[in-house]
Formats: sequence, structure tokens, C-alpha cells
Amino acid sequence: MADPITNPNPETDPAQGGGTDPAQGGAGGNGGTGGGERTFTQAEVNEMINKRLARERKNQPSDEEMAAFREYQKTHAPKDDAAKLKDMTHERDTAQTELEIARRENYLLRQGVDPEDVDYYAYKISKSMEEDEDFEDAAKKFLKDHKPRSGGSAPRVELGGRLNGGNGGKNTVNQTMNDLIRAARG
Repeated sequence: MADPITNPNPETDPAQGGGTDPAQGGAGGNGGTGGGERTFTQAEVNEMINKRLARERKNQPSDEEMAAFREYQKTHAPKDDAAKLKDMTHERDTAQTELEIARRENYLLRQGVDPEDVDYYAYKISKSMEEDEDFEDAAKKFLKDHKPRSGGSAPRVELGGRLNGGNGGKNTVNQTMNDLIRAARG
């Protein structure tokens, strides 16, 4: 059999039942040794441990609750550093793009482009830019050939196809009517 385990402070042991211990030779565990120690058998220690574990397990969540908590952590956990960096980089790039658009529109407005046409001119200029060309330089070149509209006239639009629909120079009824309307408007 295993060696008995002693408790140096029996008054603070909640598991001590205050009963008699025949190994100590008297009631209350104060018998033969006179030191106030109580000796526990392995069975008693095991029983105390099991009671303590049972009390602690009552305070623990069930397996289902733990699984639900882990799932919650996966979906709501803070992002790791790489994901945070990616989000911050995306936000920075978006802000820089918006700033560049605002700068371009502001430049075009200062050059006399009608506010309604700023988007059109900015788009056309950006498409005509060389790889290492500055927007302002490209805008100066573009605005030499394409004067900003003044007063209510429509902006100059360059179409790549034939206006007559590609019929070999023959106008359709619709095209003829459009030509008559344009001529009447002057």
C-alpha cells in the first residue's frame, strides 16, 4: 500500500470531516503524534481530488458551448497583421487615387473647362497620356487641339466610325431626317 499523505494544517482542510482516524490513535486526529497533523489514505486523497474536480467542471462550458465559442472566434476574431496591412494598403491606395482625380479635375477647372465636362476631359487626357508623362503636360497638349466649350455648345466628340452607317455613302431615311433637323437648327 502507498505511503499515507499528511496535512500539516488540518484546520484549513475543508475535506477533513473532523472524525476519528484510527491511525492517529484518537478522535479528531490529535491522538498519538501530538503534532496536530492528520494522515490521509490514498483513497481519501483521491476522493478529495475527485470532489474538487467535480466542483470545477460545473463551472466549465460544455463541449457544444466550446465549439460554438471557437466558431465565433474564427468569424469575429481580430484580423492578423497581414490582413490589417492589406486593408490599410487598400485604403491608402484608394485615398491616393481619389486625391489624384481631385487634383486633375481642379487643374481642368482652372484651365476653363466647364464643370459638366471635367470628367470627359479628364478621361480623354488620361487615355492620351504617355507612360511617364505628367497629367498637366498631357492636358496642355490635349487642350490645344480641343478647346473647352463655352456657353452651351456641346463638347467635341470624336467618333471612330462613319456617320452614315457605312452604307457606301447612301443615307438611310433616319439619317436623312437627322440631317434635315440639324440643318433647321442651324
